[in-house]
Amino acid sequence: MTYFKKISLGLFSAFALAALSMGPAKAVPVALELALAVDNSGSIDATEYTTQVQGYVDAFKSAAIHSAIADVVASTGKGIAVTYVSWSGATQQSQDVGWTEITNAAQSIAFGDAIAAAVLPSAGGTRPFSGSTAIGEALSFTSGLFGANGFEGDRLVIDVSGDGATNDGITSAAGRAIALGAVDRINGLVVNDPGGVLAHYNSDVIGGGGFALNAPTFGDFASAVETKIRAEILDENPIPEPATLALFGLGVVGVGLMRRRRAA
Repeated sequence: MTYFKKISLGLFSAFALAALSMGPAKAVPVALELALAVDNSGSIDATEYTTQVQGYVDAFKSAAIHSAIADVVASTGKGIAVTYVSWSGATQQSQDVGWTEITNAAQSIAFGDAIAAAVLPSAGGTRPFSGSTAIGEALSFTSGLFGANGFEGDRLVIDVSGDGATNDGITSAAGRAIALGAVDRINGLVVNDPGGVLAHYNSDVIGGGGFALNAPTFGDFASAVETKIRAEILDENPIPEPATLALFGLGVVGVGLMRRRRAA
């Protein structure tokens, strides 16, 4: 072996030993790991699809979400990690924007821009699917994205939105059972509720103490999704408890919403 070959082998061995001593990269601690699972089924037409995606884009560009992120960073010293997933039929799921750490307004805005660039046609993106409705498969697929994503969250949440009940693949309840083996909570957002979809979400989709909101029309979607994401960041339940609803019925103003926290 020549002198230079001995030197090269020695350097290679030194680098290899150094790499082994460093060990695997440590996961980044965050207050929340949030997966946004968004319905792309054929019942959502092109206009509704644009409205829906724009709602997510606008939410991450809103002052309300920026304030919520700032509050979490101030109270925990950690940001959040978010990913955007599209789903439709049993074999139709895609992770369109990978896991992204967000600690400030600029990063939040950039995440909104990334959603648009990936799946909003008017921004150069492509709608991934337009098929059946397989919520159970969407939950199963999305839950698998948490395992080795480079983050270690205090809370792990799936946020699923849609306008229909499952008609393809495994049942919603079966998908929920799979997902709750990997995450803490599943929240839902139903849009348009054409005949009992909200009830389906409440009975078979949400879990782990999660909540389901209803946007009566796609025109209400942007406001609803901002409310939902803000509540998820702050670990709040935006739906009043029954007692609070009764107080609202009596005309009491300014009653705070009940806060629901993950059990230790």
